[in-house]
Amino acid sequence: MKYFKAKIAINHPVIHRFFIFLSKNNQPGNTFLSSGTYFSMVYQEIQRFNRTWIWLGLIPSAIAIAGLFGIGIYKQLVKGQKFGDHPMSDTALVIVFISVMALFILVALLFGFAKLVTRIDKNGISFKFFPFHFKFQRMNWEQIENCEVITYHPIRDYGGWGIKSNATGKAYSVSGDKGLQIYLKTGKIVLIGTRNEKELTDFITLQASSL
Repeated sequence: MKYFKAKIAINHPVIHRFFIFLSKNNQPGNTFLSSGTYFSMVYQEIQRFNRTWIWLGLIPSAIAIAGLFGIGIYKQLVKGQKFGDHPMSDTALVIVFISVMALFILVALLFGFAKLVTRIDKNGISFKFFPFHFKFQRMNWEQIENCEVITYHPIRDYGGWGIKSNATGKAYSVSGDKGLQIYLKTGKIVLIGTRNEKELTDFITLQASSL
Protein backbone atom coordinates (compact mmCIF):
# COMPACT_ATOMS: atom_id res chain seq x y z
CA MET A 1 0.00 0.00 0.00
CA LYS A 2 1.21 3.51 -0.82
CA TYR A 3 1.15 6.31 1.71
CA PHE A 4 0.22 9.92 1.04
CA LYS A 5 2.17 12.72 2.59
CA ALA A 6 0.36 14.23 5.55
CA LYS A 7 0.30 17.62 3.86
CA ILE A 8 -1.95 16.26 1.10
CA ALA A 9 -4.41 14.75 3.53
CA ILE A 10 -4.60 17.69 5.92
CA ASN A 11 -5.50 19.98 3.02
CA HIS A 12 -8.24 17.61 1.88
CA PRO A 13 -11.66 18.70 3.29
CA VAL A 14 -12.87 15.13 3.70
CA ILE A 15 -10.06 13.98 5.96
CA HIS A 16 -11.31 16.06 8.86
CA ARG A 17 -14.30 13.70 9.10
CA PHE A 18 -12.07 10.66 9.52
CA PHE A 19 -9.85 9.24 12.20
CA ILE A 20 -6.27 9.68 11.01
CA PHE A 21 -3.53 7.51 12.42
CA LEU A 22 -0.11 8.95 11.76
CA SER A 23 3.00 6.84 11.66
CA LYS A 24 6.49 7.40 10.35
CA ASN A 25 7.77 4.85 7.84
CA ASN A 26 4.61 2.78 8.33
CA GLN A 27 5.66 1.83 11.86
CA PRO A 28 2.88 1.97 14.46
CA GLY A 29 3.53 3.87 17.65
CA ASN A 30 5.39 6.86 16.19
CA THR A 31 2.29 9.05 16.14
CA PHE A 32 3.48 12.54 15.36
CA LEU A 33 3.14 14.96 12.47
CA SER A 34 6.25 16.46 10.87
CA SER A 35 7.87 16.90 7.49
CA GLY A 36 8.09 13.58 5.69
CA THR A 37 5.56 11.84 7.95
CA TYR A 38 3.21 9.40 6.24
CA PHE A 39 -0.06 7.97 7.41
CA SER A 40 -2.80 5.48 6.76
CA MET A 41 -6.41 6.65 6.78
CA VAL A 42 -9.28 5.12 8.69
CA TYR A 43 -12.94 5.89 8.01
CA GLN A 44 -15.49 5.21 10.72
CA GLU A 45 -19.22 5.85 10.73
CA ILE A 46 -21.64 5.11 13.57
CA GLN A 47 -25.36 5.00 12.83
CA ARG A 48 -28.42 4.45 15.01
CA PHE A 49 -32.09 4.00 14.30
CA ASN A 50 -34.20 7.16 14.24
CA ARG A 51 -35.34 7.11 17.86
CA THR A 52 -37.99 9.79 17.38
CA TRP A 53 -40.06 7.60 15.07
CA ILE A 54 -39.50 4.60 17.33
CA TRP A 55 -40.85 6.42 20.37
CA LEU A 56 -43.74 7.86 18.36
CA GLY A 57 -44.70 4.34 17.40
CA LEU A 58 -43.98 2.47 20.61
CA ILE A 59 -45.15 4.85 23.32
CA PRO A 60 -48.75 5.37 22.09
CA SER A 61 -49.09 1.63 21.44
CA ALA A 62 -47.73 0.77 24.89
CA ILE A 63 -50.05 3.28 26.56
CA ALA A 64 -53.08 1.93 24.69
CA ILE A 65 -52.32 -1.69 25.53
CA ALA A 66 -51.45 -0.87 29.14
CA GLY A 67 -54.72 1.03 29.46
CA LEU A 68 -56.71 -1.84 27.96
CA PHE A 69 -55.15 -4.43 30.26
CA GLY A 70 -55.43 -2.02 33.18
CA ILE A 71 -59.18 -1.84 32.68
CA GLY A 72 -59.38 -5.62 32.41
CA ILE A 73 -57.31 -6.22 35.54
CA TYR A 74 -59.34 -3.65 37.48
CA LYS A 75 -62.61 -5.23 36.43
CA GLN A 76 -61.60 -8.80 37.16
CA LEU A 77 -59.35 -8.46 40.17
CA VAL A 78 -60.99 -5.51 41.91
CA LYS A 79 -64.65 -5.54 40.89
CA GLY A 80 -64.93 -9.27 40.25
CA GLN A 81 -66.38 -8.81 36.74
CA LYS A 82 -65.18 -10.86 33.80
CA PHE A 83 -63.40 -8.86 31.10
CA GLY A 84 -64.14 -9.49 27.40
CA ASP A 85 -66.23 -11.99 25.44
CA HIS A 86 -63.76 -14.79 26.14
CA PRO A 87 -62.34 -13.86 29.54
CA MET A 88 -59.09 -15.29 30.80
CA SER A 89 -58.42 -16.31 34.34
CA ASP A 90 -57.05 -13.66 36.69
CA THR A 91 -53.62 -15.26 36.66
CA ALA A 92 -53.53 -15.57 32.88
CA LEU A 93 -54.61 -11.94 32.45
CA VAL A 94 -51.81 -10.69 34.67
CA ILE A 95 -49.22 -12.95 33.00
CA VAL A 96 -50.24 -11.82 29.51
CA PHE A 97 -50.13 -8.18 30.58
CA ILE A 98 -46.63 -8.54 32.04
CA SER A 99 -45.42 -10.45 28.98
CA VAL A 100 -46.73 -7.86 26.53
CA MET A 101 -45.22 -4.95 28.45
CA ALA A 102 -41.91 -6.81 28.75
CA LEU A 103 -41.94 -7.28 24.98
CA PHE A 104 -42.45 -3.55 24.45
CA ILE A 105 -39.57 -2.78 26.79
CA LEU A 106 -37.34 -5.30 25.01
CA VAL A 107 -38.12 -3.82 21.59
CA ALA A 108 -37.50 -0.30 22.92
CA LEU A 109 -34.14 -1.34 24.35
CA LEU A 110 -33.21 -3.15 21.16
CA PHE A 111 -33.82 -0.13 18.94
CA GLY A 112 -32.50 2.27 21.54
CA PHE A 113 -29.11 0.61 21.92
CA ALA A 114 -28.68 -0.83 18.41
CA LYS A 115 -25.94 0.76 16.32
CA LEU A 116 -24.24 0.05 13.02
CA VAL A 117 -20.52 0.78 12.96
CA THR A 118 -18.63 0.84 9.65
CA ARG A 119 -14.85 0.96 9.53
CA ILE A 120 -12.59 1.10 6.47
CA ASP A 121 -8.81 0.99 6.63
CA LYS A 122 -5.80 -0.27 4.72
CA ASN A 123 -6.70 -3.88 5.54
CA GLY A 124 -10.29 -3.88 4.36
CA ILE A 125 -13.89 -3.08 5.28
CA SER A 126 -15.34 -4.02 8.68
CA PHE A 127 -18.76 -3.55 10.21
CA LYS A 128 -20.56 -4.38 13.43
CA PHE A 129 -24.32 -4.26 14.00
CA PHE A 130 -24.69 -4.28 17.79
CA PRO A 131 -26.27 -6.19 19.57
CA PHE A 132 -26.36 -8.77 16.79
CA HIS A 133 -22.58 -8.63 16.37
CA PHE A 134 -20.16 -8.32 19.26
CA LYS A 135 -17.10 -8.42 17.00
CA PHE A 136 -16.37 -6.65 13.74
CA GLN A 137 -17.17 -8.61 10.60
CA ARG A 138 -14.15 -8.06 8.35
CA MET A 139 -13.76 -8.30 4.59
CA ASN A 140 -10.14 -7.95 3.53
CA TRP A 141 -9.32 -6.12 0.30
CA GLU A 142 -8.11 -9.45 -1.13
CA GLN A 143 -11.68 -10.78 -0.77
CA ILE A 144 -13.30 -7.78 -2.46
CA GLU A 145 -13.77 -7.51 -6.22
CA ASN A 146 -15.20 -4.00 -6.16
CA CYS A 147 -17.23 -1.59 -4.00
CA GLU A 148 -19.26 1.53 -4.61
CA VAL A 149 -21.68 3.87 -2.86
CA ILE A 150 -25.14 3.43 -4.37
CA THR A 151 -28.75 4.51 -4.06
CA TYR A 152 -31.04 1.53 -3.59
CA HIS A 153 -34.63 0.69 -2.62
CA PRO A 154 -34.58 -0.76 0.92
CA ILE A 155 -38.13 -2.15 0.85
CA ARG A 156 -38.12 -3.40 -2.74
CA ASP A 157 -34.57 -4.79 -2.72
CA TYR A 158 -34.35 -6.16 0.82
CA GLY A 159 -37.74 -5.83 2.49
CA GLY A 160 -36.80 -2.92 4.75
CA TRP A 161 -34.02 -1.95 7.15
CA GLY A 162 -32.08 -3.89 9.75
CA ILE A 163 -30.36 -7.13 8.78
CA LYS A 164 -31.97 -8.31 5.57
CA SER A 165 -31.18 -10.89 2.89
CA ASN A 166 -32.03 -11.50 -0.73
CA ALA A 167 -30.82 -13.91 -3.41
CA THR A 168 -27.50 -12.11 -3.91
CA GLY A 169 -26.44 -11.31 -0.37
CA LYS A 170 -27.17 -9.35 2.80
CA ALA A 171 -27.87 -5.74 3.74
CA TYR A 172 -27.17 -4.01 7.05
CA SER A 173 -28.86 -0.64 7.50
CA VAL A 174 -30.77 1.56 9.95
CA SER A 175 -32.33 4.17 7.65
CA GLY A 176 -32.20 5.90 4.28
CA ASP A 177 -31.55 4.62 0.78
CA LYS A 178 -27.77 5.05 0.48
CA GLY A 179 -25.30 2.25 1.03
CA LEU A 180 -21.83 0.91 0.39
CA GLN A 181 -22.29 -2.06 -1.92
CA ILE A 182 -19.43 -4.54 -1.71
CA TYR A 183 -18.94 -7.15 -4.43
CA LEU A 184 -17.07 -10.12 -3.06
CA LYS A 185 -15.00 -12.44 -5.23
CA THR A 186 -17.27 -15.29 -4.14
CA GLY A 187 -20.10 -13.64 -6.06
CA LYS A 188 -21.96 -12.51 -2.95
CA ILE A 189 -22.93 -8.89 -2.30
CA VAL A 190 -22.84 -7.12 1.05
CA LEU A 191 -24.55 -3.76 1.44
CA ILE A 192 -23.85 -1.49 4.42
CA GLY A 193 -26.09 1.54 4.83
CA THR A 194 -24.60 5.02 5.17
CA ARG A 195 -25.73 8.54 6.01
CA ASN A 196 -22.50 10.09 4.73
CA GLU A 197 -22.76 9.39 1.02
CA LYS A 198 -20.33 12.07 -0.17
CA GLU A 199 -17.73 11.55 2.55
CA LEU A 200 -17.76 7.79 2.06
CA THR A 201 -17.50 8.11 -1.72
CA ASP A 202 -14.54 10.47 -1.40
CA PHE A 203 -12.82 8.17 1.09
CA ILE A 204 -13.31 5.09 -1.09
CA THR A 205 -11.83 7.01 -4.02
CA LEU A 206 -8.79 8.04 -1.96
CA GLN A 207 -8.37 4.57 -0.55
CA ALA A 208 -8.57 2.96 -4.00
CA SER A 209 -5.87 5.25 -5.34
CA SER A 210 -3.54 4.22 -2.50
CA LEU A 211 -3.86 0.44 -2.93
